[in-house]
Amino acid sequence: MEIIVKHFDELTTRELYEILKTRFEIFVTEQECIYQDMDDKDQDAIHVFCWNDEGRVAGCLRVFMKDAEKGIVQIGRVVSGLVIIVAGIVTYVVLLYGSRIILHRQVTSELFLIIGWSMLEVASINRAIAWERVSIDRGIVFLIIVAVAAVLSLYFYLQYYKVKPMTGYFFGMVPLITEAISMGVFEFLTR
Repeated sequence: MEIIVKHFDELTTRELYEILKTRFEIFVTEQECIYQDMDDKDQDAIHVFCWNDEGRVAGCLRVFMKDAEKGIVQIGRVVSGLVIIVAGIVTYVVLLYGSRIILHRQVTSELFLIIGWSMLEVASINRAIAWERVSIDRGIVFLIIVAVAAVLSLYFYLQYYKVKPMTGYFFGMVPLITEAISMGVFEFLTR
């Protein structure tokens, strides 16, 4: 997959059309976020995008100077949903087989839930960055929180069958608690 980087003035009519079409499909149609996408920032932005095999824009984002005096650059309108879904599926399959074949451990629905919650959180953070509701710096902090919560959840998930039943009960609650806390922090800080 080739990543293309162009300033607005370098975009062909087709490229601009496909970028705007993809953004509309994702943000307005799919996510039902009715807002004015054409905000006069595209003309001063660098656009990063790639094509899929069908000749459609598979992912895109724009980078523009938010505050030239302070040197603040903003990334926005990030479309990468398919990447997140594929990453979640691959992660689940690897952990599923790793748990079953390498660790010889029974696989339960908690593994699916941990990966699913984590991917939903990543998608929510991605959407908040794309809608420019959070800065890229804050988005990275949120992603780190989600990663820590996922790693803790997976650790306790893997330890579940190695501990006594009552301890296992508490270990089983950790994924629920960590995911709830990480999304609670995200919701609180994005309001």
